[in-house]
Amino acid sequence: MRKKSFFGLGLILSLALWPSLSWAAVPGTPVLLSPTNNAKGYNKDITVVYWSKVAGIARYDVNLRVGNNHFTNDDRQTTENGWHEYNNYITPSQAKTSGTSGINGLVANTTYFWQVRACAEATGDNSCGNWSATYKFTTAGNPTSVVLSFPVSEKTVNGSKVYEKIYKNVPKDFKWNISSDVVYSEVKFFASTDGNCGTDAFATYKTSAKTINSGILAGTGSGLVCWQVVAYSNSGSKASDIKKFNLVDSFLAAPEALFAQTGFDNAMFYWTKNGGSGSTIEVSKDSNFNDKASQEVTGENNFLWSSGTDAIYAYVSNLSLAGKNIYWRVKTGTSAWSKTKTFKSNFLVSPTLVWPKGNQITASSSILKWSSNANAKLFKLHVAGESVDYTAYTTVSNYRLPSSGLNWVVGQVYNWNVTAINNFAESAVSADQTFTAK
Repeated sequence: MRKKSFFGLGLILSLALWPSLSWAAVPGTPVLLSPTNNAKGYNKDITVVYWSKVAGIARYDVNLRVGNNHFTNDDRQTTENGWHEYNNYITPSQAKTSGTSGINGLVANTTYFWQVRACAEATGDNSCGNWSATYKFTTAGNPTSVVLSFPVSEKTVNGSKVYEKIYKNVPKDFKWNISSDVVYSEVKFFASTDGNCGTDAFATYKTSAKTINSGILAGTGSGLVCWQVVAYSNSGSKASDIKKFNLVDSFLAAPEALFAQTGFDNAMFYWTKNGGSGSTIEVSKDSNFNDKASQEVTGENNFLWSSGTDAIYAYVSNLSLAGKNIYWRVKTGTSAWSKTKTFKSNFLVSPTLVWPKGNQITASSSILKWSSNANAKLFKLHVAGESVDYTAYTTVSNYRLPSSGLNWVVGQVYNWNVTAINNFAESAVSADQTFTAK
């Protein structure tokens, strides 16, 4: 009976003490989540470590050391309430599922070991659970290189530096080379005064690419501009050398197409304005344009043309130009000259009439003759007089008048002339000659 009573008393005491003993239960062991073991490339300035939460605890202890995984209490870095409460880099989803710690002051390109344990009391070691497994991660190194590749060219002409031209209306890609550890780059532009680069960038652009289009400078004033790229890895930054380029308002591209030129006193040129206005054209028989004639051309169409009725083309009435090399170039009011284009003139010389020249002929069967023209594709013959106004086309330099269908009058004088024609235009009409019908 006494044994049963003693056993019952023990059971009652155990049940009575159970609530006061439950707080001393050993906390569970956190599971390390991030960085994963052997992870690389972490940012030395903003690295955050994550682990699974343990319920009902007062703090976490975080051990962090360099070089190996033999931890001691001297290695422990922690705060009373856990670092996750003041960490600025945690996302809401991570905050719900894990404890976190923002670690500052790490060293670039260095391997760190870390572990975590949970403790039921705010201080001391008696209420702490087991340390987690030990993971290691490596911080990223500083960028190893950043080199500008375009625009970078410069040369000395007559004692002065000449730099690559970047035209606002012909965008090009600025390019640079960076090491694989770079996360993003900042492209900086500085105004240059008297050839010296300023210290304050007037524009800065952030990009993860290795190019940026010069169109971003469309609203910038023209002149000498300095540029630089600063590359950033997860650990630090590295700046390129500073290079210069010449930002130009506009550029008129070399003329894209040229119509063959025909006629004594007219020529037609086509070119793209390429955003410019107030175009000027120069034409010359000399590649250095020493005998140039120039003409301002107005109009806002994409393609501009000018005819020989303008003063610029007055000299082309000289027949000696046929078969000669002609040089020409164009520019807008604010651009440089386009590249010089050249062509061999294809001006059609008007035919010279050979026969008849004041002769009496049998109008209904005679053959009219004139000089041939190598550039002509065909000829237009015109005969006019009393009761006759006749036009005919032929590919040869002679033509037999029709034997019927025309009302020739014996003794009547008729005028005749010939015009040469090719695929583009007509020559001037030849001088008139006459014949008398018999």
